[in-house]
Amino acid sequence: MYAIDARHAARLNQENLVRLKRLRGKIHGLCDEHERNGLLGELVSLMSDWQGQPPNLRDIFLSEEIDWLVTEFVKRDNMGIGLETFIDFVIRSGYKDEPELDEDGKPLSLRRTTPLHRTVRFKPVTRWRPIVRELFKIYARLDVDYTDESGLGHFHVACMSGCVEVVERFLELGQEPNVLAPETGDTPLLLALSNVARSDVVESLLRGGADPNLANEEGKTPLHVISRKHYIADFADLLFDLLEEKNQLLRVDARDKDGRTPLYWALYNGHEKLVESLLRKGADPNLADEDRDAPLHVICKRCPFKYEMVELFLKVNHDLQQTVQMDARDKKGRTALSVALGSGCLEVAKVLLRNGADPNAVIDTDGSTPLHLICKRGVSYLSTFIEVCDDKQRPLQIDAQDRMGNTPLHLALLNGNINNIESLLRSGADPSFVNNDGSIPLHLALSRGQKKVAETLLKNGSDPNQADARGLTALHVICKSYHDDDSMLDILFESQQLRTKVLVDAKDEAGWTPLRLAVASPLPHVVDVLLNHGADLGSGFAFPTESDLDEIVKPRPGETSYHFKLRVASGLLLVVEHLENKGYRASRSDALTIMKLFDKWQLFEKSSRSNFVDDWFVNARGEIVEELSNPYEHWYDDEEVAIIARSLLMNPSLSLYELIHLPPEEAIRLIAYKDYHEFWRSGDLRELPYASREDCALHLCEKLSRGFFRRWALERRCDVVPDNLNNQDLWRICLGPQLVTPLAQSNKVDMKIRKI
Repeated sequence: MYAIDARHAARLNQENLVRLKRLRGKIHGLCDEHERNGLLGELVSLMSDWQGQPPNLRDIFLSEEIDWLVTEFVKRDNMGIGLETFIDFVIRSGYKDEPELDEDGKPLSLRRTTPLHRTVRFKPVTRWRPIVRELFKIYARLDVDYTDESGLGHFHVACMSGCVEVVERFLELGQEPNVLAPETGDTPLLLALSNVARSDVVESLLRGGADPNLANEEGKTPLHVISRKHYIADFADLLFDLLEEKNQLLRVDARDKDGRTPLYWALYNGHEKLVESLLRKGADPNLADEDRDAPLHVICKRCPFKYEMVELFLKVNHDLQQTVQMDARDKKGRTALSVALGSGCLEVAKVLLRNGADPNAVIDTDGSTPLHLICKRGVSYLSTFIEVCDDKQRPLQIDAQDRMGNTPLHLALLNGNINNIESLLRSGADPSFVNNDGSIPLHLALSRGQKKVAETLLKNGSDPNQADARGLTALHVICKSYHDDDSMLDILFESQQLRTKVLVDAKDEAGWTPLRLAVASPLPHVVDVLLNHGADLGSGFAFPTESDLDEIVKPRPGETSYHFKLRVASGLLLVVEHLENKGYRASRSDALTIMKLFDKWQLFEKSSRSNFVDDWFVNARGEIVEELSNPYEHWYDDEEVAIIARSLLMNPSLSLYELIHLPPEEAIRLIAYKDYHEFWRSGDLRELPYASREDCALHLCEKLSRGFFRRWALERRCDVVPDNLNNQDLWRICLGPQLVTPLAQSNKVDMKIRKI
């Protein structure tokens, strides 16, 4: 039975040998990748079927052909063609690569690219390490160090792949342990650490004479490589122990091309144990890189939330009695404390403060201090920062000014963080500081409508009468703003109960009082409050001129045309009513100024708007929305408009729908300027379809101002002013030759509405 099996195996191997020789003959005639893949597949199939000892491959293949086949299998390893099968077959055949020798028996050339070189270039390290280990059984002449065209040698490959037996045998045969890989300048030790990183290979190299201080072209030493890799941080102790045993020094502060030390990289990667080892072996805790990042900067930038690393770093240096420069600056002028605060790392900042970091140091080119940075970011840990400084008895420069003249309080106000504002004020911040732009903290709060902030400032000593560089007081700021909010004024006037009477008639450098600004804005609620608090309507008040209104009355960013028109029309006439109620008698010039504003901003209702809606909208980017078509002869004929208008109230007894259909004279009797203005404030106009909003706004402008225009037309002593004239017609009458009545000779005319 066994004899039969042996004869069968011998016959099969003989057939396979014939096939193998036939396949060898195809090697040099292959034309494309497909044919190469086919050949390699046939070889693997043949070798898989081979029984017993493979043949002597030197009797079949040239050494160059074996090299080519190994390389082709390596290149196609990811295709699953059978690299391991082929290499195993070659090894079992007893094939060993041998160099070509000269007459003296020495290799003709050491410059030769072998499959070992190609393998480490084709494959990732996790794949080529076991392949290289097997290939060294074929390319086993370790007294010969073949190098490829780049200068990479077999010894380098052995170090890269962690083949410790091969490395040790190379060294025993006299291999130079510090031969460089020309492409990178890496030593064998650097290659060993950068790739597989086996401790036994590293130890063998060090004991065999490898220099642990040699750097590559990037300036990296073995300690740099160890510090940059998480999984080999413990190798540093191996280096330290072996070199101590050999009484050899290690350059712990060697710098790479960016000026970075091993300590830098250990901190960067969070290697706590390695950081401690480097410091205890003499690493300088203050050496900065090319960007002037000192070790403390590195911790705060890379590991901002690992306050334990900061504690460890400072503790070890304290134990070693080494001084750490707590306020060293990077190239942007930032200290470690400012970096920590900029990253929102309060715990790290607390550790730095407790170890001597200066809380008042200027930390950037803008002249900011840590307090500025906290307030600029708007974070809420300012009170904790102040407490830590108090605990360490580190007085804070609470009113330090940056290059823009801003104090921390200015920046806290810009962010509207009431907690930070209160913390600063409790710590003695002066609310009267003026920055380079002339901004006063109270003014910033008022201009942004920050009521609670303004109230807090006033309670903590802000002077409501303090004027900025343009002579503006807090009242002026309110009256220049977009906010027709009497509650802001109430805060100011209530504050005068605490210490200071508010100067209602203070004038800015242009001679404007708050009242005149509020009239021009127009802010009727603000005007009413000012008048109730004694604002002067006598010789100290002048109604804004046409040029004044041209400069001040403009659409706000993002304001629609319909919103703007109704705001201005209702606001101006309600302002005049408030003035009249307090005894002001407006002149014809005042009335014409208002009428010209109506004309400038097209606040007149057109007689026919059946073709299109003359609408515009300027958004925050300055873009104008297109005009919209309106298919109805009258905008209010739209059924949807009618339904919505019935649900919107102008006052408790009158809907928008009812107002639209009232004659102008009847509307004058049933609805007041205040009702129109409150309708504008409610924003209810937005409930209408977009295409009808402009029409509705102009219709409301027409009706609310009808009594005003008709009154001034009658003041010309026209015997008859027809009822069917619109406001634009009435304005033309007012522009005609002036026929002065005895009442008008005083240039003071009662503008109160009278029945027509």
